[in-house]
Amino acid sequence: MALPPLANLTEFIAREPGDVSNTERAAAILAAASALIRAHTGRVWVDASGEIEAGVTEVQRETVRSVCLQVTSRVYNNPLGSTQQSTGPFSRSVAAWAAQGLSLTDEDKAQLPVASGARPALWTQATTRCEDDLPDIYLDVAGSTESIPHAPRGYPW
Repeated sequence: MALPPLANLTEFIAREPGDVSNTERAAAILAAASALIRAHTGRVWVDASGEIEAGVTEVQRETVRSVCLQVTSRVYNNPLGSTQQSTGPFSRSVAAWAAQGLSLTDEDKAQLPVASGARPALWTQATTRCEDDLPDIYLDVAGSTESIPHAPRGYPW
């Protein structure tokens, strides 16, 4: 069974300033925006029955719902990703983010809570070497029997 969208059609219609005449298209965009958010955050947020996932706070849930509605509105209202329209002597420009279509802007990503360790990624562990006679500190490595030497920044305490 497919997961429900992170925001529903009624919420989208209520939020939109104009008429939402193509509800089938709006529902499809809500589903696609939800999938995009789930892929970015590494969480489902709501299960197949629409219940909030365990460990999700109401603030997180509302933030995710808001971002889903923002992305959906952007795509619904600007399907071609236009930044400027002209008709005769009249022209209209919109912000560059309005043309990003079905994607998460940097602002969208900054709002979304990301599950810790949900997505594998490259990262760097900062280490410091110290020439003094200090005790060895080791960090455990998940899935390994070996530890790595580590001295926190500013050590000694």
